[in-house]
Amino acid sequence: LDAPYRDRLGGLVLAYGDLRQGFFAAGEDPARLAQSDRQTDALQARIWTELTAAVRAAPTATINPALLETTNELFDLAASRRAALDARVPPAILRALTLYAFVAAAMLGYSLASGGRRHGVASTALFVLVALAVTLILDLDRPRAGSVTVSQAPFTRTLDGIRGLEAARLTPAR
Repeated sequence: LDAPYRDRLGGLVLAYGDLRQGFFAAGEDPARLAQSDRQTDALQARIWTELTAAVRAAPTATINPALLETTNELFDLAASRRAALDARVPPAILRALTLYAFVAAAMLGYSLASGGRRHGVASTALFVLVALAVTLILDLDRPRAGSVTVSQAPFTRTLDGIRGLEAARLTPAR
């Protein structure tokens, strides 16, 4: 894009990246997530306004369709990540897992109480494995707060690359 649209959109995209980074840092705090959602919606509206003005200023530019598609994809990815955060293991599955764990514990207790002590190691291993499976499923249900987390490194690298391009563009040639 030509100036001034390039400059304004470049700054807005960087601000958007910083805002999305703040969204990831919000963890599972509902108040911080709601604030991030409001700020994201407002910034997306500003970006669309600037982009619309840029497209109208040069309606025959060959970059326009790609620019519109890329911006739309950028916002769709943000919505997809928010939806993934909101997705949880359904309560019916959690109840079924709990029931399975109790049944396994009852079977283990019955087996050990009826003189099956020679299988104590195998029975204990089974109980531990069931408990670990339930714990892992619960941990995976919280991708930003559990021990298994989603890395933000690719996002951070991309944002750093955009910052570098913007800095290089703004640095006067010698």
